[in-house]
Amino acid sequence: MNPANPWRALAVLCVANFLILVDTTIVNTAAPAIMTSLGAGVGQIVWILNGYLLAFASLLIVFGRVGDLLGPRNVFAAGLAVFTGASLLCALSPTPGLLVAARVAQGVGAAALVPQALALIHAIFPAHRRGLALGIFTAVAGAASVGGPTFGGLLVTRFGWQSVFLINVPVGLAALPLALLLIPDLRPPRPHRFTAVPGLFRHRDYTLAVAITAITSFSLYGLLLVYVLETQHALGLSPLMSGVTALPMTLALTALAPLSGKLADKVGGRLPLAGGLTLYALGVLGVAYLTSDAASYLIPLGVIGIGMGLAFAPATIEGLRAIPPHLAGVASGTLNTARQLGGALGAFAIGDYFGAAKPALGLVAALICVAVALALLMSRRRAGAPPPPAPRTPAVPPPTGAAAP
Repeated sequence: MNPANPWRALAVLCVANFLILVDTTIVNTAAPAIMTSLGAGVGQIVWILNGYLLAFASLLIVFGRVGDLLGPRNVFAAGLAVFTGASLLCALSPTPGLLVAARVAQGVGAAALVPQALALIHAIFPAHRRGLALGIFTAVAGAASVGGPTFGGLLVTRFGWQSVFLINVPVGLAALPLALLLIPDLRPPRPHRFTAVPGLFRHRDYTLAVAITAITSFSLYGLLLVYVLETQHALGLSPLMSGVTALPMTLALTALAPLSGKLADKVGGRLPLAGGLTLYALGVLGVAYLTSDAASYLIPLGVIGIGMGLAFAPATIEGLRAIPPHLAGVASGTLNTARQLGGALGAFAIGDYFGAAKPALGLVAALICVAVALALLMSRRRAGAPPPPAPRTPAVPPPTGAAAP
């Protein structure tokens, strides 16, 4: 059943997802202050940063399936409660070891929460509204992913490193009762097998969407790493000004993602996805070869934001279109796992093996071109056409005289 106003439920989902995703990048800005305040070494800082990401990425598929079995709202609310409590523990941690433990607990809560959001959107919105809803959700997620350093720089400068964790507490406490009130309690109609991931990849568009998601996340995190190093080390910008310079990318993505989702509802997501990825690649090449000072970044970053805004929502829409509702949670968890692993690999590969900016960004652009080719392999759909039927194993007929289920 749908809630009386699914848009209110979407607002709660967006707020919670924003908290989760901004925490993947906002703590980077606080790292020097944490080292000074707690006496943490470089190795401990690495675990403070990555303990969250490792717990988050490794448990997404598991909790996605748990949501399919127990109901996505219940697991969403539990994850939000754990994340909020762990955020308070992070801010109160007196030693690096306790902060690492609290960050891992944050990651567990995040992994429980995130897969449920897409599953709930898939369930509570009718097909002709789903693209717009996913577009709004994607816009908020994109703003969180690329806006974390700017937001974090402002908080640390004004209120200290603890504020990047404390900001989650009042928002989480407000969102938790709203989640229980506004999000419907969708229970599975019958028990399902816990292991369902292999069956998802029988859907061609879903498989392509997972690959595209991994590639675009690899590219985005690699791009952001090169951008931060170039603007802060080569150009001497402060962390806050480096983030401000990236605002055209954030604003363009936020503005266009809802529109691209609505467009995908009408004409299908294949062409908006391919067109957006093409602009994304062109913008990356612009950053590689046309930038020399802070002002010269504005146009190519704006093009990147337009491309991401056009591409991100259609990738999710087309990937989930043919997935049956009882597998929406694990499908979402798998997509999010591809996103997190792609991002981690992007930051590692670009940072460790491609130190020069132009070759690194050339690799990023080439990978995005691969994603364009994959997007063009997706199914063609005219506006309003239903999705193709899901592949299924032929049923075994019942024995003679037995009643069919």
